[in-house]
Amino acid sequence: MDSLRLKACVVFGALCATASMSAEPEPSKDKLVRDFAKVIPPDTISNAQSFTVNGFDIESSRYKQLGVKGEEKLSFNGKEFEAAVVTAPGVFRAMVEKGVPPTTGGGIAVFHRDSGAPLVSLAASPGDGALSYMEYSNVDASGKVVMTVIDYEADGQADFRMNFAKGYNDIWHIDRWYKLEKRDGATGIFMNGAFTVLKREKNRFVVP
Repeated sequence: MDSLRLKACVVFGALCATASMSAEPEPSKDKLVRDFAKVIPPDTISNAQSFTVNGFDIESSRYKQLGVKGEEKLSFNGKEFEAAVVTAPGVFRAMVEKGVPPTTGGGIAVFHRDSGAPLVSLAASPGDGALSYMEYSNVDASGKVVMTVIDYEADGQADFRMNFAKGYNDIWHIDRWYKLEKRDGATGIFMNGAFTVLKREKNRFVVP
């Protein structure tokens, strides 16, 4: 079941982490797999291959990237990618992803050996192979994520932190961290004594 959960993470990205780290009681891995299976179109994963070599289990598949429009079910958004998951007893699990033309670029992710929680994710810029995104997480003794840090440009300065243990997020701006707040349905930060509403660009919060 763990390998299926990793495949679900490949398809859903952050949704997989969000589902396992919500404030509600954490669902079992088997339940996560069953829930994902109900909403994933049957032709999402294809060309699946699995084999064992030198003590490593390797699974490779082709995926259709899924998106959600309004209240509709998940559907193919026109992009595809390929991924391979490598596992071995007692060590990290790793996943390598590459874009399928016309999408390019790719990435790698490392997962906790027991819980399957994502620990490190790196993405490469299309065409040049340079890092363009970095994300890493701290976990507790059980392997559950307690904080995730995102560096959107992979330039060494973290941009966003999600503190699951304490239930808040904060954003880096100029020279310090600012805690995100909600006011009248808007997300923002208190800066220079005033509430500044954050903008949403390319699936991230930015300070205007």
